[in-house]
Amino acid sequence: MDREKNGMAVAGFMLSTISLPLFVVAFLCMLQVLLFPFMAVIFGEAAGLIAVFGIVLSAIGNARSYNENTRGAGLSIAGLLVGTVVLTLVLSATALWISTTAMGFTLLPALI
Repeated sequence: MDREKNGMAVAGFMLSTISLPLFVVAFLCMLQVLLFPFMAVIFGEAAGLIAVFGIVLSAIGNARSYNENTRGAGLSIAGLLVGTVVLTLVLSATALWISTTAMGFTLLPALI
């Protein structure tokens, strides 16, 4: 007998995975390699919010996969890991930007 699929685990994994390229684009914008520097704030915030939603959905999917005996435990754990890594990177890049701006350096000259 085949077990049911866990939609929350799949959705959490997909959101966490989508947030990773958004962070890469934001970081490249912050370094003025891609697009405009002010776009780093937009892509960075989007990556952080999507990563948070991915972490929440992955946690719900993980609990559901163990409680209801459905498939998707591996995807939910992968979604938790990827989402946590992206959220950590977003917060680190934000701290880097704030600290360099406070010290007088400009990583995002278009915002100042």
